[in-house]
Amino acid sequence: NRLRAVDIMQKEIVSCLECFLSGDIKSAYDSFESMLEPRTISRHIENICIPLSDLCNEDKPLFRVRKSDTPLTSRRDMFHIPFSQRHFVRAQRFSVAGLPCLYLGTSLYICWREMDKPDFDKLYIS
Repeated sequence: NRLRAVDIMQKEIVSCLECFLSGDIKSAYDSFESMLEPRTISRHIENICIPLSDLCNEDKPLFRVRKSDTPLTSRRDMFHIPFSQRHFVRAQRFSVAGLPCLYLGTSLYICWREMDKPDFDKLYIS
């Protein structure tokens, strides 16, 4: 039964990658989602997950940085780009063009590097 679950997962991952690499992002997401639906697979996924409280707590904060040429005056500005402006979202290392994301890092240095080392006077931190 476990071997069958691994075989199914492997085929779905290959399908997901084929869709993604051919530019069919929606089908890639659909394929990935369908892979996680069967209970046998989601049970195994739960075994390799790390609880968020282990990653982020008082002793281990997460940081959010945003680069902006204009002053950010609202807390809302630190959130991801609104879905109504998703056409401004570019593809980056962990994101797909047009899909707003909120990136968090375990250190300010990591966040700064992920933002491609912008000038500190254009960097906003929360």
